[in-house]
Amino acid sequence: MVLQHPAPPATAAPPTPSPLTRRDVLRTTLRSPVTLRFVVTRVLAGIVAVWGAVSIVFLMIMATGNPAQVMASEEATQEEIDRIARLYGFDRPIFVQYLLFLRNLVTGEFPNSLYTDEPAFSVVLARVPATLLLSVTGVALGSVVGLLVGYWCATSRFRLARVVPMKLLMVLQSTPSFLLGLLLILFFAVTWKLLPTSGMGSWKNLVMPAVTLAAYVAPAVARLFRSTIREMEVEEHVATATAKGLRPRTVRRRHIAVNALGPVIALIGMQVGGILGGAVITEQVFAWPGVGQLLVNAVNTRDFPVALAGVILICVGFVVASLVVDLVVAIINPRSRA
Repeated sequence: MVLQHPAPPATAAPPTPSPLTRRDVLRTTLRSPVTLRFVVTRVLAGIVAVWGAVSIVFLMIMATGNPAQVMASEEATQEEIDRIARLYGFDRPIFVQYLLFLRNLVTGEFPNSLYTDEPAFSVVLARVPATLLLSVTGVALGSVVGLLVGYWCATSRFRLARVVPMKLLMVLQSTPSFLLGLLLILFFAVTWKLLPTSGMGSWKNLVMPAVTLAAYVAPAVARLFRSTIREMEVEEHVATATAKGLRPRTVRRRHIAVNALGPVIALIGMQVGGILGGAVITEQVFAWPGVGQLLVNAVNTRDFPVALAGVILICVGFVVASLVVDLVVAIINPRSRA
C-alpha cells in the first residue's frame, strides 16, 4: 500500500502592485519638504506681527502729544492749533483715529507727510535702496567673517587659534555701535584720511558703516557655527563617513560643515531683519541717507505718517526675511519644520 501525501495547500499569489498613475508620478516628482500649511502659518504669523508693531508705534506717537502743536508755529494761537487739529483729524479720540488709520492702511489711502505733503510711503521708499545696500553689505561681510572664524575655531588643533579669534569678536560685539563708528571715523577718516567721514557716494563711504554692522553680525554667526559643528561631529552619519575611509577634511566639509549651516542660515536671516531696523544708530553716526535716519527725523518732528510708513516697511522686511529663511532651512533640513 502506497501512502499518498496530501498536496500542500495552494498559496495565494502575491498581489501585483497597481500601476502608478500619472498623478502619482507627479506627486512623487514634485514632492517638497515645505507644505502649504507651513507657508500659510508663517504668513499669518507675519501679518499679526506687522499689525502688532504698527499698533504699538501708533499709540506711542499719539501718547507724545497733539501733532498739531508741532506743526503750528511758535507764535500760533490756540485757535490756529485747534484748526490744524480739526483739519488733520487730531481732535478725534485716539481709538477713532486708530480705526481710521487701519482702514486707510488696508484700503491703500495712507496719509501724506505732515510737512512735505508727499505720500508717506513714497518718502520712505526713496530711502530704502540706501538702507538695503548698507544692510546687505554689512550682513554679508559679517556672515563671511563669522563662518570662517567659527569653522576655524571648531576645527583647529591649536588652542590659541581656537580661542583668540572668538575673543576678539566678543570684544567687537560688546562695543556699542556708536562708539565703534566714532573710533573708525577717528582713525580711518580723521587721523589717516583713508576714508570719508560720512555721506553716501563711492564705495569708500560704505566701508565704515558696513564694518560697524558686520561687527554686530559676525560674533553670533561664529559662535553658533562653532557649536553646531561640534554637535555634528558626534552624529552617526559622520561616524559612518569616517568608517568608510573618507579623508578627515572631506568629512568636515561635506558631512559636518554643510549640515551645520541650517541653524546658521536661520540666524543670518534674523540678522537681516533685525539690521533693517537696527541700522538707525549707524546711519545717524555716518549720516547715511537711509530709512533709519528718516525715522529719527520723523519721530522728532512727529511726522507720524512717515514714521508709521517706515515702521511698516521695516516690519514687512523682517517678516519676509524670516519667511524666506524658514523656507530655505526647511528645504535643507526637513526636520526643522517641527
